[in-house]
Amino acid sequence: QLCHTNLDPHLEKRLTIWCANAGGPLSHVGVSAIICDSQACRQVHRKLKYSHRLIHVIPSGFDLNAFRPDPFARASVRRELEIGENSPVIGLVARYHPQKDHGTFLRSAALLASSMPEARFVLCGRSVDASNQELRGMIEKSNLERHCRLLGMYPSTARLMAAMDIATSSSCGESFSLMIGEAMSSGLPCVVTDVGDSAHMVGGTGAVVPPNDPEAMAAAWVKILGMTAEARAAMGRSARERVRANWSLPVMAARYRSVYQGGVPVPDPLADCESAL
Repeated sequence: QLCHTNLDPHLEKRLTIWCANAGGPLSHVGVSAIICDSQACRQVHRKLKYSHRLIHVIPSGFDLNAFRPDPFARASVRRELEIGENSPVIGLVARYHPQKDHGTFLRSAALLASSMPEARFVLCGRSVDASNQELRGMIEKSNLERHCRLLGMYPSTARLMAAMDIATSSSCGESFSLMIGEAMSSGLPCVVTDVGDSAHMVGGTGAVVPPNDPEAMAAAWVKILGMTAEARAAMGRSARERVRANWSLPVMAARYRSVYQGGVPVPDPLADCESAL
């Protein structure tokens, strides 16, 4: 299965890039099917000479029973993190890596906090904790110490997302983002950068901004937070239904069965639908 879309030597290991390039010629020999997790990934690997005929796009599936709106978890997690019931909470769930671009997220956070001091920013993922001196330095430089919560490897992403008002992907490179799908399943509006399949995932259920543009990201947050609670909840419900229709576990399992049983190309129904509009 192929998952990379950004093979920038400044962001990825040389071995990863070498393997991606070497796999293209080999994909024409003794291979029954190649699974890409996104349309963006398919395009990248076609350019690397992977067999066009054998590539199928099957994104990750999401468990809507595990990721769902949960008012009890919302209240509990906010008490745990000492965040007020009505404080706007924006979350970033991502490991600490250059592609995830925590710097842009924090610059956006500083812009929002200057006009909305009650806002809180919850960050979790590998190396996203108080021991990360680089990350702490960025937070201190932006005067965000009281606004940010660094949670590291939080035990339950589903519970944490229930406490958020907006989920954000600030990445400068993505394929098919698990975080975005989990947040949408949780009934959250998402603000995402226009990389990989992120814009395709969100559609009209959130906001899409250019990468490395903190002003645009902060403006998108302001717009969503300025909506009525009812309108924001309706946006979240639309996001959850979009996942149910296109990337729920039963839908993805059926697409894998189609490949295993017949090896025929499996289209992305949502991509096909939108391209026809």
